[in-house]
Amino acid sequence: MEERRVQIPAQYVERFYAAYAAFVVEVLKAIQDAARLPGSKAIEELSMWERQALPAIEKRLAQIQRAVSDYKNGDEFAIVQCADDASGLSKNLDPFSMDFAGPDHASALNSLLTQVVLKAYMVRQAAGLS
Repeated sequence: MEERRVQIPAQYVERFYAAYAAFVVEVLKAIQDAARLPGSKAIEELSMWERQALPAIEKRLAQIQRAVSDYKNGDEFAIVQCADDASGLSKNLDPFSMDFAGPDHASALNSLLTQVVLKAYMVRQAAGLS
């Protein structure tokens, strides 16, 4: 039996990676700015992002980077798996307040998160997943 080759368009993979990387950069900026905010609620929310959310999304970004490398070498499995996981990123981040660093960062984070999910969906759809 012959293996089915999906051939996900390179621009889908690149856009997915770029969206995820931009989201991580914005999280890092938000964390830096939140560290300057007064108040115990801000400190508590910042701590949750630093201890739980940031390590998880940085780990996922490293996995996506490896998957992009695999993709460039002809293996699409890992990038599809990463996109499948990233399609649930919004739900995974439900316990974390997006406005922990103020409304401007919240708006940017929400916008970038939407882009991550949309770009992940495009990769999944190209791979034949719904």
